[in-house]
Amino acid sequence: MRGVAAGADGNVWVLRADTTFAASGSRLTRLDGSNGSIRPWKGSEVMHAIVRTGAGACRLAALGGKLFAIDPEKNGLDVIDAATGELSVRPLDGAELLASDEHSGVLWVARKATLDALSPDLQVLASHPLPVARPGAIAASNGTLAVASRATGKVHLFSCADLKTLKPLRIVGRGDGPYGEFRTDRFLFQDAPGWENSPCDVAISPAGELAVIDRGRLIVLDPKGRLLWYTFGVFGNQSQLSHGTQYRRLWDTYGDRSFTLDEKRGTWEPEAFWDTSAVRDARAEWSNVFLGDFADGGKVFGVYVRPLANTPHLLVVRYDGYRAVPVRTTPLDGGRVAVEGLVAGLPVVVKGAYFVRAQFEGAPAEEGA
Repeated sequence: MRGVAAGADGNVWVLRADTTFAASGSRLTRLDGSNGSIRPWKGSEVMHAIVRTGAGACRLAALGGKLFAIDPEKNGLDVIDAATGELSVRPLDGAELLASDEHSGVLWVARKATLDALSPDLQVLASHPLPVARPGAIAASNGTLAVASRATGKVHLFSCADLKTLKPLRIVGRGDGPYGEFRTDRFLFQDAPGWENSPCDVAISPAGELAVIDRGRLIVLDPKGRLLWYTFGVFGNQSQLSHGTQYRRLWDTYGDRSFTLDEKRGTWEPEAFWDTSAVRDARAEWSNVFLGDFADGGKVFGVYVRPLANTPHLLVVRYDGYRAVPVRTTPLDGGRVAVEGLVAGLPVVVKGAYFVRAQFEGAPAEEGA
């Protein structure tokens, strides 16, 4: 998904990449904001409008019967007629973030060093230095502007009723993220070494309710910053069980988010976001494969298959707090390896998509997916 925008007419617009009908294009879907059903475009066999945007068009906003999307390929804005889907391109250098305020009739654009207020015909009404460092998303409604800062890990809210002045209103967020125990106001979009530019988005209602999207979470707060509700979703394939907690923890596919399970109550809760920056390698041709964890000597260890010099290795990490610290790396031989010696008293064997942990003193091996 490239962008979502809500119009004053009750429509919700969704912009997605689409190369079915053009080498470079987007699929624009119109939804009924009251129930989420598709409102088909007249004459469209696929119920969507196919617009010839640039391949990277993103950050959709609706204002005055028009839709606007940042088009990095064309170094400008794609302007789409909301009634016909007709596309035109307007030059605008360095646009990175986009938001509209239908109540004020203003389009806000964050660029490399400035935050600009534009009219629907893209005339500059006011220009400000970026009000926060490392902005990751912006939203505007009814004279209020919300800016998510990757530097602070917070959402900063300003009054922009007077376009010439941005008046600070309040700040939402703890600013001590992204790693640690799950908290709805510990935002995962905060920069940390090895964790930069995490996708995020914000939205604000005319009444001042704030929604934040970061790393699979949707968090909705009231005008005073108090939690109303949240959802949490993860990629479902290859979730891994925790041998170190007798299966009362469930890891996501990548081993950086965890959930606790309560078999007596039949419930689960998000637990934590873990610092696995020491495991990641942006230069690798393929990503790490997380296999799960085991415990010994009061410590919990995680097991990965990791590409080093594009050769698979077995990597064992020790969890210190919420940080994964590598303690052993061993090359794989034909998909199977026995670690020479012990890791916290346990040998580790990789066997296809499984790992086995076993005590030396005749204890049976314990195998887990």
